Amino acid sequence: SMICACVIASPWIIWQFWQFVAAGLYPNERKTITRYIPLSLTLLIAGDVFVYKIILPWTLQWLMAFSLSIPLPESPTYLPPTTQPVSVLSVPSMAGTPAKLPDLGLWYDTTQKRLRFVVDGQVRTLQFGAENLVTPQLGLPEYIDTVLSMLVVFGLSFQLPLVILAIVKVGVVELSALKKLRKTVWFVLAIASAVITPGDAITSTVGLMIPLCMLFELGLFLGARSLKADTERLA
Repeated sequence: SMICACVIASPWIIWQFWQFVAAGLYPNERKTITRYIPLSLTLLIAGDVFVYKIILPWTLQWLMAFSLSIPLPESPTYLPPTTQPVSVLSVPSMAGTPAKLPDLGLWYDTTQKRLRFVVDGQVRTLQFGAENLVTPQLGLPEYIDTVLSMLVVFGLSFQLPLVILAIVKVGVVELSALKKLRKTVWFVLAIASAVITPGDAITSTVGLMIPLCMLFELGLFLGARSLKADTERLA
């Protein structure tokens, strides 16, 4: 509920934050910032859509496949020879929950495809695990934390072109220096992607590193275009 409330109220929150910041800016500074607000929102939405539609399914699929790829150690099982039929526990299957629930009753619910039983009058569910050494256990809290962290990380990371544009326009770093350090910046972006992304080091890290390198190049393009426009205006 808190997450939904923040998402719904985000336009009003951003507007109030902008009103607070704009009070301390000159008119030309406010004009420059408002010019790039649509691009910032577009990059934010693009980052969140990219991680939710591409990176998140890849990450979950990789984690599940990795867990299921670890087999149990082989150990021979010796059964004594017998001519009698082997007694195996048979569980009845029912569609839903029976009206009368006997204590310690066990049945297979065909509607939910779960093995359910009764303990102290309460219906419990037995989880099915894979026949492997490692069984993935992904609960709703862990899933929500993973999704939110990845949305925040990718959404903020996609603001890189505007950061490059800002430091070039202010004069913190020369545009020519950034172009000469392109390979070094790519290497730093690869390390940053490995540090800030959750999950495995293949899908989420590479999935963030490649867009960041492309967004860095977009920032260089925007910086060069902005400097050219300033030069033409002064001329």
